Amino acid sequence: MGGAATLAQSVSAVRAGGHVSLVGAMTGRSGELPLASVVAKQVRLQGLTVGSRAVQEDLVRGLEASGIRPVIDRTFALEDLAEAFAYQKSGRHFGKIVVTI
Repeated sequence: MGGAATLAQSVSAVRAGGHVSLVGAMTGRSGELPLASVVAKQVRLQGLTVGSRAVQEDLVRGLEASGIRPVIDRTFALEDLAEAFAYQKSGRHFGKIVVTI
């Protein structure tokens, strides 16, 4: 599915006053923006740039060499996803919340 269809779907799915983040530019330098829906629903649209695949690979190599590992607070099974979101919302976690499939 192309980035433009995904953006339109995200704008359609987000609640009024919600926030949609557009990570990278999957459609290149241009794409359609469902402007009427964005305005009517008062959606906040934020563009985020990301580095290249080579930059990500360099980062992964650096992390592997350094031994740095993320702190995992708690792991949930996929069927306990609602509980995982409730735990995240509570703010009691320190580190990553992992969901396994």
